[in-house]
Amino acid sequence: MPKLAEAIRRSQRVETAPMGFGAARPAPKPSMLVGFLAPPSMVAAARDAGADLIIIEADVSAADAAKQRTAAGDLPLGVHPNAIDAATAKALQSAGIDFLVFDADTTPAAALLEEDLGYVLRLPEAPSEDFLRSIDSLSLE
Repeated sequence: MPKLAEAIRRSQRVETAPMGFGAARPAPKPSMLVGFLAPPSMVAAARDAGADLIIIEADVSAADAAKQRTAAGDLPLGVHPNAIDAATAKALQSAGIDFLVFDADTTPAAALLEEDLGYVLRLPEAPSEDFLRSIDSLSLE
């Protein structure tokens, strides 16, 4: 399961109240994830600031993605590149990227076939009903 999907499920999980006598109830967990859109140089700062997930909003090479994976630690790490193809998606996944944020207009379908990579669709400003129906079958995070 991709790290982003796991983080989303963990944030939606309902904890039951403990029974019996004991310590006070723990503080409720937040029900949302806080993401940080970062240039590659700010990934470590985003992690230290308490982000739940990080999205690098730039084209990065596989070598740079591996460095950012180390800087992000255990957090889900995604990339929103300007352009993506199947070879780049595979290279980013091999470098440790957990998910790709993509635009429907500029991303070829072959770039969305990497099984171990999560995908997040960036919706257009005013999506039509036909467009929304057409993406229903996509497996998105």
